[in-house]
Amino acid sequence: MSRHVLLVDDEPALRTAVGRMLRTLGYEVVMAGDGDEALTAFRAAPENFAFVMLDLSMPRVGGREVLGGLRETAPGVRVLLGSGAECPKDLLASAQILFVRKPYGLTELRDAVARLTA
Repeated sequence: MSRHVLLVDDEPALRTAVGRMLRTLGYEVVMAGDGDEALTAFRAAPENFAFVMLDLSMPRVGGREVLGGLRETAPGVRVLLGSGAECPKDLLASAQILFVRKPYGLTELRDAVARLTA
């Protein structure tokens, strides 16, 4: 399995901090600052990513739209959704999609990634 993760978040400081945590967990991180950038990176090589870590609340192209584009490209893509708000239940209908509530630490992230990639 690939050890690459696509990390999508519009907040640069959060991208940096979460990227650091993912690297601590042994992943190589590709970062995207918005939905368009994320979809471009993913569509170029979906097989390169073990999973996508996706912020639900982003301007312009939001998390729900990005999730739809990811699943259109690769229906079995594993996605770890993140938000400071509750996650809409309909987004969690797939076993390949999990949610982690912001703010989270390394232990919470590690546990969520382990469940997602098991």
